[in-house]
Amino acid sequence: GGPSTVVLTAQTRGTRRLPLSIPPIAARCGIDLFPIDVTDDGEAHWLEACMWPDQRDRFLRLRAAIEIARERPPELLAGDAVESVGPAVARMRNAAHPVVTNSWALNYLTPDQRSAYVAALDAAGNDDDLSWVFVEAPALTPELPWEFATEPDDPHLTVTTLVRWRGGVRTVEHLATSHPHGFWIHFV
Repeated sequence: GGPSTVVLTAQTRGTRRLPLSIPPIAARCGIDLFPIDVTDDGEAHWLEACMWPDQRDRFLRLRAAIEIARERPPELLAGDAVESVGPAVARMRNAAHPVVTNSWALNYLTPDQRSAYVAALDAAGNDDDLSWVFVEAPALTPELPWEFATEPDDPHLTVTTLVRWRGGVRTVEHLATSHPHGFWIHFV
């Protein structure tokens, strides 16, 4: 909604054109096993302490994001990702078409948890239309629904993937590869 104190920059490559604007977001919620209350100075400082000390730009973006979150706190659900994603999707259906996003989070789950997460999304997608955009490393998350003409050679490769469920049918589209921290993105 207009200018922001949080600005993300990335070099773009490839032939796909970026949209000129972001689609409107009707509602949003996050899931975290132990959500951080950024309105609490101690918890906000703990979050800041997790930043890599040599990356001042990321630290400053985090501080700006904390200030935005203090003004407009996001809805955060305390819960396990696998158990909570289905109910969260159902909850968002009341507002608009649900879109699940993950970025370098699923590699922290066990292989069984990742398989269960995909199964939970499959179940939600069987009930009604759903979209899922994830940015993860295929080498670290082989249980996810990847779509490649050939397997990626780079074990550190980060891939942006769009999964859609329409009428209970799942399709997978490889959208881009990128730097793990988003410094560049190459659209296919």
